[in-house]
Amino acid sequence: EQRGTLYSVYEFLEAYLGCRFYTEAVEKIPTMDTILLSEDTPEDKQIPVFFFRETYGTGIASFDSKLRLNGTVNPAEPNYGDRIYGSRNHNLFNLINPSVYYDEHPEYFSGPGYTQPCLTNPDVLKIVTDNARKYLQDNPKVKLMSLCQEDNSQFCRCDECNRVLAEEEGVLSGVLLRFVNAIATELKDEFPDVLFTTFAYSVTNDCTKKTKPADNVMIIYSDIGACMSHPIRDNVTNGCMPYNGWGYPKDAEILAQWASVTDKIIVWDYTTNFDNYDAYVANFTVMLDNLKFFAENGVDGVFEQSCVVETVDFPELRRYIMGKILWDPNMTEEEYWAHIDDFLEGFYGPGWENIRAYIDFTEAYMDDICFCLYEDPSSETMFFPINPTKMNPDETYPSELTADMLRNYTEVDWTKYYTWYTDIDDLSYFEKGTEWFNAALEAAETDEQRNRIEKAALQIDYVESSYRYLVTNRYGKSSASKIVDAYMKANPGEFTEAEKSSLKSEINKFARSQAEGAYVEFNKALRDKLIAHGITMIRESGGDISNVDALNFANVPCKWLK
Repeated sequence: EQRGTLYSVYEFLEAYLGCRFYTEAVEKIPTMDTILLSEDTPEDKQIPVFFFRETYGTGIASFDSKLRLNGTVNPAEPNYGDRIYGSRNHNLFNLINPSVYYDEHPEYFSGPGYTQPCLTNPDVLKIVTDNARKYLQDNPKVKLMSLCQEDNSQFCRCDECNRVLAEEEGVLSGVLLRFVNAIATELKDEFPDVLFTTFAYSVTNDCTKKTKPADNVMIIYSDIGACMSHPIRDNVTNGCMPYNGWGYPKDAEILAQWASVTDKIIVWDYTTNFDNYDAYVANFTVMLDNLKFFAENGVDGVFEQSCVVETVDFPELRRYIMGKILWDPNMTEEEYWAHIDDFLEGFYGPGWENIRAYIDFTEAYMDDICFCLYEDPSSETMFFPINPTKMNPDETYPSELTADMLRNYTEVDWTKYYTWYTDIDDLSYFEKGTEWFNAALEAAETDEQRNRIEKAALQIDYVESSYRYLVTNRYGKSSASKIVDAYMKANPGEFTEAEKSSLKSEINKFARSQAEGAYVEFNKALRDKLIAHGITMIRESGGDISNVDALNFANVPCKWLK
């Protein structure tokens, strides 16, 4: 195939001539007067473990081919794709559009709006089959085509769907697979080279009990609930459960069950934080092991969903290293980290070792923390442990506090006291991280390197925004009154009872306003920096950050401050 020839050329350039293709805009091409190859150079024949390899990447087929990724196909760039994935992902409504059919045939759907089609209705089956046929006729290069559920759990509960579920299949994945098998079987002779893909995702995650995938059907298994900070193979034995309780850590067991009934599986894997794109996701230490696990279980392809938008959480490095391990998941840990070091040096310049130190530190710092696809960096278990039960246990107050300061409270900067009563065990993530990024900046040799380092460093500011919110609003809302109360108890004769009551209330209100103002100003500055570096979103459904009020800007506040 055309791709195989391209891969051979790129491998020769990388392995034998020292070329590197870090991003579509950053490459290393050495200058050589003479190219010498030994007569003893052995044959270098490589066969990738996964036939399908894709990440959320550039969308530029000519660059993705340099990373050995074959999911991106651009018709304007001929010869850059030999396996085209068409009408993909949550796409059943592309094949039976509710806006066309619902008014006259509500029975075709589980409900109005964004739901699911009825999978036992023969008319639905015919419509989807006919539209899939037409799509494949119009797109003859397509070799993989999705017949995948919509992204919700509202499956049809009509009498027939309920009967099939209860009496025949036992799990929703079986009801879905019967439907998909019927279409794939109908279209098999007409499109013998096409594989039809469908999800094992969310409520269809469980392996089917009766119906098995047809020969031309491929399962896309989604490990959306896995703990991302520990190897998937160890989620159960580790007792992994992400902080917010949303996770479902039995993916290793369920994936093995699917592998026992079909030899055609793609894994849809996740390596980002949908609730906080710009918070560091500490999973560089597990990504290689997860790919090894997929290979050991006979997985045919992997789609790595990292950043769906540009982020500051090393998106370029994630895409680059994923290209390497999707091609060769059997590499050693030493080879894996050597690729990472090579990228860091080529992309960030001579100060790269500081960024590697930051990565190593943060991976170790969060080693015991479980987190999943949707996680708040301001949760107590991530980045900074805060124990609200230890708030000001000794009823202490700052030694410099005086009665005159309390009476003239509008002249006091109360924001510096907002962590006074909390048990902030460790702020080294901020301190050390800032130190390393500053050292990398100092060593940078070009404006391009400095710009890349400054952009990556914003992940620390992003987490600090969460921290400031946590201290200011979640625990800090009564901090000033607690401090004032502690002072008054220790110095009972300095205020009248009326003064005590009014001052505590007024100081707390004023201090809270101060803290909120500082928090908003911090967010405004951070938002401006992110926008300047081309970052327009901060979470999956966060919208354009240029239109987000600064008070509601960073992660958790979008949920709690409204």
